Amino acid sequence: MVLKPALRVENVNYHIEKHHILSGVSFDVPQGQIFGLLGPNGAGKSSLLNAISGLTDFDGDVFWRDESLRRLSAQQRAKQLAVVHQTNTPIFALTTEQVVAMGLLPHKSLLSRHSRHDKKSVSQALDYVGLQHKRTQAFSALSGGEQQRCLIARALVQQASLLVLDEPVNHLDVYYQHQILGLLKTLAKTQGKTIVISLHDLNLASKYCDTIGVLQRGQLRAIGAPETEITHELIQHVFSVDSDIRTSTKDGRIKVDLYPNLEGHSSSRSEDVLL
Repeated sequence: MVLKPALRVENVNYHIEKHHILSGVSFDVPQGQIFGLLGPNGAGKSSLLNAISGLTDFDGDVFWRDESLRRLSAQQRAKQLAVVHQTNTPIFALTTEQVVAMGLLPHKSLLSRHSRHDKKSVSQALDYVGLQHKRTQAFSALSGGEQQRCLIARALVQQASLLVLDEPVNHLDVYYQHQILGLLKTLAKTQGKTIVISLHDLNLASKYCDTIGVLQRGQLRAIGAPETEITHELIQHVFSVDSDIRTSTKDGRIKVDLYPNLEGHSSSRSEDVLL
């Protein structure tokens, strides 16, 4: 069965002066699914997520439920889409609870006070991400994993149906990587959230993403289910490393082992093999 796309990215092009960052990128994501964006450093992943989020100007268009996100005001877009960036700077001296409550802003007037319903929404979101016990703690004092969960809670309060996350598990330990991605998977399956996320790790993408898109030099080189698109040839071509790929008997997902082959490749590629 072909699912109707909730998110449509159509022919996105982005350049800085004469340097093309994105060239003709198009893909669809059905509601309730996770689309994983993969590619080496400098492939254009963050630029594409910024284009989808309306944070940069570009040629082409992005549609959410058949409505162009580019034509919405910032407040209208914030009601539809929530963004979690790769790095989180301290948000002044706000507590965890106050940061989560910022998700209410698109739905409130500037001087309106929080209602009982608003407070309940914030409390429920804190419960959902397991941070109720940290609600009075300063956001800046949270661990990296806790900060990401806090911002996901803010996105829940924001009531956005489309979540865009730029490498949310980068630099986190294995426990928090799986905790956060597992939470996103639950949001997609139980609340119908549509999620676009950039990742470096092919195994995490295989485990948690319904569909992947592989970017190289601003162009989509592959798009589809991880088990069909992640191949020896693709990994060698895009990431310049050798690989062993096997299918797990436990969950049917593929498992990838990487073997960097540095012969014939410049040292400038070394950062790209850390997938």
